[in-house]
Amino acid sequence: TRRSSDLGYEFELTYNPTRNWRLSFNAAQQSSVRTNVAPRMGQLLRDLVDNYSVVPTGTRLRGGDDRLTTPLSTPLATDTLAGGPLRDAIIGQVYFIQQALAGSSSPEIRKYRANCVGNYSFSEGRLKGANLGAALRWQDKAAIGYPNARLTIPGTTTVVPIKDVANPYFDDGSQFIDLWAGYRLKLFKNKVEWRAQLNVRNVFADSDPVIVQVQPDGSPARVSVPVPRQFVLSNTFTF
Repeated sequence: TRRSSDLGYEFELTYNPTRNWRLSFNAAQQSSVRTNVAPRMGQLLRDLVDNYSVVPTGTRLRGGDDRLTTPLSTPLATDTLAGGPLRDAIIGQVYFIQQALAGSSSPEIRKYRANCVGNYSFSEGRLKGANLGAALRWQDKAAIGYPNARLTIPGTTTVVPIKDVANPYFDDGSQFIDLWAGYRLKLFKNKVEWRAQLNVRNVFADSDPVIVQVQPDGSPARVSVPVPRQFVLSNTFTF
């Protein structure tokens, strides 16, 4: 278990330079700080090392069915009864990584986000009833992996491999541009309003895979399909 303290701020501004032109901007900042990370698991691992340390060759005992005749290994090695959990990828390593991240904002959280939107409506001339708009959506970078590092287990001279959470690999963040055009018209002696609009989301989309996780050496480990360009045509009738 762990405790997470989340904090965020959001700012929004709307401005009309003219009667027909509307601009809006919003930005957000967020953080997520982990505290009190796995206290029982930490105590369990410490007790594990302490208990085997007071037994002669205890930290060298191998696992297996015949523990009396199984040859001894190096202290707290991966194949020993005490070293196995410490080095296990889903027990010890996860615990040590979370402990290293405790007290600081998670690098996997996108700290900043921002959006800028503009729309212009034509109220006279040949384009009366039409509107044009654009939007920019931006997201900050986020951690997608960590290089390898080594940690000396407290109270021992044993070194185990962990992730270097102080120097994460980050993605490039993301930014998307949207465009739209619409038209509004009164029908049936102004009793019905018809509105049509075409939205193009992520106008400059590409087909390159997006790296969402990397290996300890920085090479890609997992990729995802990029956000595609989307065309959305809507028709609305208001009575």
